[in-house]
Amino acid sequence: MDEQRLLRVLSRLNPWWNGKPVPSSILKNEHRRRDFYTLRDRLDERPVTTVCGPRQVGKTTMIGQLIQDLLTNQETEPSRVFYLSTEASALQAGDRSLIADVLDAYEQHFLGKSFTKLDSPVYVLIDEVQKADGWDETLKFYVDTCPEITFVVTGSVSTLIQKSASETLVGRVQRQTVVPFNFSDVARYHGELDESEGRFNSRQLRKSLAESLYSDDSSEFVDALKRAVASLSETEPVLRSRLDEYILKGGYPGVIPDEPADALYRLDDDLQRVVTGDLTTTFSVEKPETVFKILQYFADSTGSKVSINGISNEIGVTRKTVENYIDYLEHFFLVYRSPHYTGSSKPARKQPMAYISDVGHLNSLLGVSPDATTATEDRGVQLETVVCDHLRRLQHYLSDRRNSRVEHYNKMSEVDFVVSGNDYTLPVEVKNGDSRDRSLKGLKRFIRNEELDFGLAVNGAGVLDFGENVIHVPAWLFCSIC
Repeated sequence: MDEQRLLRVLSRLNPWWNGKPVPSSILKNEHRRRDFYTLRDRLDERPVTTVCGPRQVGKTTMIGQLIQDLLTNQETEPSRVFYLSTEASALQAGDRSLIADVLDAYEQHFLGKSFTKLDSPVYVLIDEVQKADGWDETLKFYVDTCPEITFVVTGSVSTLIQKSASETLVGRVQRQTVVPFNFSDVARYHGELDESEGRFNSRQLRKSLAESLYSDDSSEFVDALKRAVASLSETEPVLRSRLDEYILKGGYPGVIPDEPADALYRLDDDLQRVVTGDLTTTFSVEKPETVFKILQYFADSTGSKVSINGISNEIGVTRKTVENYIDYLEHFFLVYRSPHYTGSSKPARKQPMAYISDVGHLNSLLGVSPDATTATEDRGVQLETVVCDHLRRLQHYLSDRRNSRVEHYNKMSEVDFVVSGNDYTLPVEVKNGDSRDRSLKGLKRFIRNEELDFGLAVNGAGVLDFGENVIHVPAWLFCSIC
């Protein structure tokens, strides 16, 4: 690689070396989501942190904010913060020695000191690392020989990143998954939820839910819900309206300021680019239109069973091809298959349920119009999609970051969702209207059979109530907790 060109590119990507601010191309906004603080606070726990998530989810923005924080709040010397984007057009990302070449140039021409003789940390942040061949082996070499380097790398293909990291960097890497904004992130973005004021604390609500689950006693969580509703009485109408908007647009950061119609147009365009571009290239897919047909099947079948044979027969491809393409869509965070709850480590034999990961993408695929009439017709599947997504985040918390597995139950009776761990089981039913007007037979039977103290009925009617071992929680409040 031409050395002069390489030096010019590195200077352009790292303008703070020359006293300039972090560029807006990576520091796109000042709003810091909760994921940022997790990344910052865990930065020095392991020598390598992988940050995985779909395209357009804000990984680069988090990297830009981390650079800003290192330079200002932590007063790190600018030359000790190094940023590389493997997608820079002037770099040959396919070159197996790309990362080694740029780190060698950085060490010689900008850092001014050998990596092996560092007496304080150097932070190396690499965007879309999977596009640099052999990245894991290169990082292993530097981790083994240069203990003062801390790497943060991002990637859009979760399984490939984690597989390479776990095989090569075992014991040296920690992972963080970044997904679209949840509802409370969006509300905080608009200034409608501010934990610093002490009026509402989602962490405390999650903690009280966990303690009620572990003790099999709902009273603490019920009391916390009552306090939350009281503290948010003036803000509730705004939050309910914000949830209506979220159910249309979803949580991708780039569309938060957009009007719903513009947001759906952009989401559709981004979806096309991911499937025909990154996914097709990464997995050598010859017919991306087939992937779209499967994606459309998931949208049309939201909350219904995924039949591999049914998809195969419907679109005219082999069962193996369908299985592979669904795996690819999951790798890119576009779909989720909710397995059947068995209550044990035994794998479920029943078919999983189909979900699109982000409700904005669901609406784009369904051709939903942002007008009120269409929104009302689709509200049930939209709300179920949002609750599934938020439950996965809640499960990540309840399981102490071990998994985000959300299951369903359909044996003698039906329950929309179940999250569980060694010490807890939480069944959740979703109703667009007033959940008290429904029998909830499946939920109540599950609670009895599993000998649980309570389950949740998340409703779109704004109802908070308690009775017959069921806590009726308004959707706007439930989504604020997760």
